[in-house]
Amino acid sequence: MSQGGDTYTFLVDEKATKGEIKEAIKQFFGKEALLVRTAKSGGEKKMTLGKHRRMIEKAGVKKAFVQLKEGENFDFYDFPKEEEGKK
Repeated sequence: MSQGGDTYTFLVDEKATKGEIKEAIKQFFGKEALLVRTAKSGGEKKMTLGKHRRMIEKAGVKKAFVQLKEGENFDFYDFPKEEEGKK
């Protein structure tokens, strides 16, 4: 996660949609996302040398850029506390 102004960057599952990301932000952090943008970086292909040459593809990643409403921010050190009875 990185922060630039009021836009935050998260690594998310490649199958996650913008709506799912927005809902997860609301459930986990209790904040309303104004805008969610996503970007995929493709996997890297690499030729391995040795007795058998073959192509290996590394998995790609998906990033979500979440913009919050004006004046809101995430407090990453103050997570919601779970109830005492649940473990």
